[in-house]
Amino acid sequence: MGIVNVTKYDCSPEVFAEISKSLLGAGKSIRFNAVGDSMYPFIQNGDLIVVEPAQLRSLKIGDIIYYQDVEDHALLHRIIHKRCLAGRLEFQIQADNALKPGGWVSSDRILGRLTKFHRNHAWIRMDSVVSRIASLLILAQLKLNLNKYRRFRSGRNYLRCLPVFCKFL
Repeated sequence: MGIVNVTKYDCSPEVFAEISKSLLGAGKSIRFNAVGDSMYPFIQNGDLIVVEPAQLRSLKIGDIIYYQDVEDHALLHRIIHKRCLAGRLEFQIQADNALKPGGWVSSDRILGRLTKFHRNHAWIRMDSVVSRIASLLILAQLKLNLNKYRRFRSGRNYLRCLPVFCKFL
């Protein structure tokens, strides 16, 4: 059998998510070009992405998962927290280019895990020392941004309680 090149195949995000889900569910890895800047600067628009099926128990904070959101789009975001709720694993995710977390993703919506990507004529593996250090630095930055966001929100809420400032906020 020959190789089918589908890099120029256009389909809706919902259809792409279903194709991805089927292939990853069958134990196959997928690769595609990243679209958008939500994971910038780590993943850039146009990078060639390789996603492999994920072992849920082996997912760690800092890993980038490929998951299906509530609108049935497939997205890549970083795990920033994980918890076990009612016997089911859940992961809090956040885009690297976002101020606050994107919410919690249940384990049944996770399609795979980013294992490597291609940029500037080189493959970058996610399990390399450099990638792990970069992920830890990005996690630290996300936590700093989240703390800034929380302080800003709590400060605004405090000021709203003061009658003098209420009409200006």
